Amino acid sequence: RLKSMVIYESLDSSTANDASRFLFANEALMYLTNYSTVTVDKLYNFSIDSIALNPQAGTMLAKNIRLKPIGNKDQFSAKLKFFQDRFDIHFEEGRFENIDWWLLMGNDAIMAESIEIKNGFINVYTDRSLPKSGKSKVGNYPHKMMKKIEMPINIKYMAIKNVNVSYEELNPKTGNT
Repeated sequence: RLKSMVIYESLDSSTANDASRFLFANEALMYLTNYSTVTVDKLYNFSIDSIALNPQAGTMLAKNIRLKPIGNKDQFSAKLKFFQDRFDIHFEEGRFENIDWWLLMGNDAIMAESIEIKNGFINVYTDRSLPKSGKSKVGNYPHKMMKKIEMPINIKYMAIKNVNVSYEELNPKTGNT
């Protein structure tokens, strides 16, 4: 759901042939607020509080990026036939620098000089009381799944600051994690 998007721009007579412009604008700032959607498998809510895009500077700043499981751990496990990892992810801020907007807008590639992710957590939980699917987990972790995205992604430098990572597993024999 998109609640609001604002585009500020300034046009002048030299816009038609100037490659440094963004959609003919001398200056542009795009701002998106309160984006949210449910994942295709209906297991997660994905949301971003705000995104500020400055094409001339090649920057994008996203605030409060969240992948939140729908329901608590027991409710999440009840939706599954086989055990799988449950991810709860939150980052207060993600900043991209030197994005190639033309490739991105054409759905050709995501190219950026750097991304910095700050302040957040990644919590992974697995309920081992559920049966195994028989499928290999190899290739199904987030970093491997990103490689399956059909659009090329090239980010030269990535910094992750103040992000806590935890893994928790329910042991069916003891009932403890």
